[in-house]
Formats: sequence, structure tokens, C-alpha cells
Amino acid sequence: LESKLEDLNNEQAKSQSHIKELIASTELIEECYKSQVSTVKEELENKKKVLDVANEEIDVLNDALSKEKSLNETLKGDIALKVLEKEKLQSKVDDLTAVKAKHEAAIAKAAADIATAGITLEKLQDEITGHVEREGKLQSEIVALTDLKDDNEAALAKAAADIEDATKTVGCR
Repeated sequence: LESKLEDLNNEQAKSQSHIKELIASTELIEECYKSQVSTVKEELENKKKVLDVANEEIDVLNDALSKEKSLNETLKGDIALKVLEKEKLQSKVDDLTAVKAKHEAAIAKAAADIATAGITLEKLQDEITGHVEREGKLQSEIVALTDLKDDNEAALAKAAADIEDATKTVGCR
């Protein structure tokens, strides 16, 4: 009987040790996931800041493009007037034509910059989506590990109660 009791006590100690190891391992994994989630959140915030700056730059470029288009239209009207006065004002027409070319180049550059910013924006949005999905998966894993920990603790409590009942039963005989 004492041998059985000793075996049960040894079995209980082994079970408790194993459960403690499982709990410690679960807690380490949970901390790792929490750290990863924190890092992902920080990365998302940084990406969002970059995205906000890119959006502001796009707005500035759109305003500049609009102004350049307006200036270009004004210049086209001026050129039409200058053509009528060509004989008197030929040198001024040449100057305005050069200015027009500069403005069109600026418009083309602004359009190219907007296109590049749009591509960058799409890439950043894809990255943010990926990070959000990863964060969701990590949160699901944390919940699953927490549930596993709770289940292990409940199993430990039940095993301890069973051992206590068995010890009482063995002690009564």
C-alpha cells in the first residue's frame, strides 16, 4: 500500500512537473507572439506614417499639376494673341514658347511623380494588408495557446483532485 502511495506521489510529481513545463512553454510562446504582434503593430504604424506622407505629397503634386495646367492654358491664350502680333512681337512669342515647353515638362514630371507615388501607395497598402492579416493570425494563435493553457491548468487541477481522492481511498484501507 505504501508502495502504491509512493508510486502515486511520484506519478503526481511527474505530472505536476510536466504540466509546469507545459505552462512555462506556453507562456514563453505567448510572450513571443505578443512581441511579434507588438513589432507588427509598430511596423504598421510606421507604414501608415509613410503612407500619410505619400498622400500629402500626392496632394501637393496634384495641386502643382493643376496650377501648371492652368498656367499652360494661360500661356496658350497668350501665344494665340502673340501670333496675331507676330511681326511686332516675334521675340516675345519665342520667349513664351520656351516657357510653355518648361511648363509642359514640369507637368510631365509631375504626372510621372504622381504615377510613381501611386505605385508606392499600392505597395504600401499591400504591405499593410499583409501585416494586418499576420496580426490576426498571431492573435488567433495567442487565443488558442491561452485556451490550451487553461485546459492544461484544469487538467492539472483534476489530476490533483484525483490523486487526493486516491490518497484518501488508499489511506482509509
